[in-house]
Amino acid sequence: MEIYIVIVITSILVGVVCATIAKQKGRDPVKWFLSGAFLNVLALSVVIFSERKNARK
Repeated sequence: MEIYIVIVITSILVGVVCATIAKQKGRDPVKWFLSGAFLNVLALSVVIFSERKNARK
């Protein structure tokens, strides 16, 4: 039972980090929170290395 609590807390923390980074880059934080919560490290690495939304011209 304790491992599930650790997994849930980790998922929420990664989701918050993804949402914060996404908001700074001009992307939808809700979508990135959900992506981070379910995909964890994969979503975190994608949002970190993605460009700002308005950078492309």
